[in-house]
Amino acid sequence: MYEGGGTSLNGRGWSSQEFVPARGVKQGDPLSPLMFNLVFDRLLRSLPSEIGVSVGNARTNAAAFADDLMLFASTPKGLQTLLDTTVDFLSSVGLTLNANKCFTISVKGQLKQKCTVIESQSFCIGLRKCPALKRSEEWKYLGINFTADGRARYNPADDLGPKLDIISRSPLKPQQKLFALRTVLIPQLYHKLTLGSVAIGVLRKCD
Repeated sequence: MYEGGGTSLNGRGWSSQEFVPARGVKQGDPLSPLMFNLVFDRLLRSLPSEIGVSVGNARTNAAAFADDLMLFASTPKGLQTLLDTTVDFLSSVGLTLNANKCFTISVKGQLKQKCTVIESQSFCIGLRKCPALKRSEEWKYLGINFTADGRARYNPADDLGPKLDIISRSPLKPQQKLFALRTVLIPQLYHKLTLGSVAIGVLRKCD
């Protein structure tokens, strides 16, 4: 299905010469996610099992959802090994890490003080340095914001306000506005409300 498959660009009566893509999978093809997962599963299986962190009774060194990948290690050397293994494997199958979208955070527990500190550790993705986050910085994974202390506080009003204003000013009938509210706006919040950190007072205010 893929071998020798070509494509061309068309528009306003103009058509380019046919070219054959040398990498990637077909967009919208139901086979594409299966092929991607088969390759990515090989990556996850190739990561050294002795490297990782303990979460409860389980030990893990990676978490992946499609191409969003997180690597975990208990030592700087261990994390660099995971990064090197990942870069080498992806290179062997024609994929690359986007270093501009990568970052690290090093959290160290202080047992006596019963707190954590953020250490500045330097890691490399191939020949490029990977930036290290500070305690005050947030990052997003699968649509949820995190900090070094866990899930960041989410205020649904930040999303609700502007979108409610758009619906209110739209030239729709009242029942159409309620339909848009129920079927479009509110469902957009479910993911963050379910997985994010939301205070009960904020929920009452948004309601």
